[in-house]
Amino acid sequence: MHVAIVSVDVGKVIVRPQGEPRQTLEVDFVANKGGQRYYVQSAYQMLSDEKIIQEKRSLLHINDSFKKILLTMDHQNVRHDENGIVTMGLMHFLSDKNSLEALSCAEKS
Repeated sequence: MHVAIVSVDVGKVIVRPQGEPRQTLEVDFVANKGGQRYYVQSAYQMLSDEKIIQEKRSLLHINDSFKKILLTMDHQNVRHDENGIVTMGLMHFLSDKNSLEALSCAEKS
């Protein structure tokens, strides 16, 4: 990986659906680089709508403006969804030294 990241942690998101007990969701990686933060979920494959919803769930409950990324082993183009979550293939992420900076330019899906 060509990106110099200062620190990487696992993140937790507390969700309290109305009328239900609180739930703790995990974010696979929270990377901090200077004043930037990147939330990263990883999935081997996303072959169904249910899997996509599962992988994006924790990212959808983070209420800040930092970048949210979903990496997958699937070979796919870089895409933004309507919630600002970027999906890209792991090989693209690892091989492009500008992949984090290019996230704001990704095409909307």
